[in-house]
Amino acid sequence: MQEPGIDEHMWISEWEQLSPFLEESPIEAIPEVHRLITEMMEARGVDYYRAKLARFRALSHVTLQFVERIGKRFKQLELASMMI
Repeated sequence: MQEPGIDEHMWISEWEQLSPFLEESPIEAIPEVHRLITEMMEARGVDYYRAKLARFRALSHVTLQFVERIGKRFKQLELASMMI
C-alpha cells in the first residue's frame, strides 16, 4: 500500500518534467498531459469524477484534433514561406 501523498508527489514531479516539453512542443505534449490528468482524476475516484472525466475526455479529444490540424496548417505555411 502506498503512503498517502506519494501519488501527488509523483504527479507533481511528472508535471515538472512535462513543463519544458509543453513550452518547446505544446502540440506534441498534449497526449502526455491528457494521460497525466486522466490518471490523476481516475486515481482520485472515477465514480466522483465520472461526468467530469467524460466531458474532459471529449473536450481533450476535440482539442487534440484541433491542435493537430492547426499544427499541420502551420507546417504547410512554413513550407510555403520557405519556397517563396
